[in-house]
Amino acid sequence: MHTQRFGRKLKLPSTIAIKHGLMTMMLRDQLAAEAAAPSAQAPVAGANESVVAPVVVPPAR
Repeated sequence: MHTQRFGRKLKLPSTIAIKHGLMTMMLRDQLAAEAAAPSAQAPVAGANESVVAPVVVPPAR
């Protein structure tokens, strides 16, 4: 059985290169989303929750 191929073979990137490109794109999108979000990391209390400051205990003498 003889098959003929017309044209040139397409060069495809390796699997590792594809994964690297996807990871880079996801990281870039995540960094952009974090930059667009408010930078304050203050805890947000829900309707039934209250924000409590941590208690600092002085060391024993």
